[in-house]
Amino acid sequence: MSARPLQQVLGAVGRHLQRARLAAAARQAAWGSALVMSGGTLIHLAVRPLTFGGLCAAALVPWVIALLQSLITRVRPAECADWADRQLGGRSAFTTALEHAGDKRSINQPAQVHLEEWIARTAPHSLALLAARPLEVRWREPIITALVCSALAAGLLQLPTHPLADATTASGTLPDRTADEAVTTVASTDTAAVSTTRVPAMIAPLDRSPETRAQPAR
Repeated sequence: MSARPLQQVLGAVGRHLQRARLAAAARQAAWGSALVMSGGTLIHLAVRPLTFGGLCAAALVPWVIALLQSLITRVRPAECADWADRQLGGRSAFTTALEHAGDKRSINQPAQVHLEEWIARTAPHSLALLAARPLEVRWREPIITALVCSALAAGLLQLPTHPLADATTASGTLPDRTADEAVTTVASTDTAAVSTTRVPAMIAPLDRSPETRAQPAR
């Protein structure tokens, strides 16, 4: 028997698994973009100003990494056969047929002929099950979250910022101003005390002068 039914099933399963990997990669990239947008917004408000263009460029990095990773890691035929056996009712027939596909000793053997006939009968049903099977990847939540975080970042990055560095500088100058005010207060107090001390010295001669004038009269 020709290996065409087996290759048809494995090829369809491989395309399905590749789409599933792309969807999973998009889901992870969306969560990564949402995290970048949120973290960048916090940095903009608390540490240093950022531009929306630069933040969007940083948010694209997870998508590039996920796309390259999904394209580099191809689905192997053994994975396709194992998945078809578990999900499409293969009962280990696809894996067994794939293992003996290049074995010339098994050609025209009764077990091999029976296996090929069984796959030929089961392949249309397996392909129908695969066509009716949707991708089981929840990507809507991360996509919506990434869009919401992007919209919030676009609005918050337009607000004036008061970074922590400026706040720290302002708080550092506060003790110096307090010290200057304290020195000024002490100097004013000392000046007032000196002025108060000098007043009796000016009054004392005025008090003794009448007594001096009264002594000759006696």
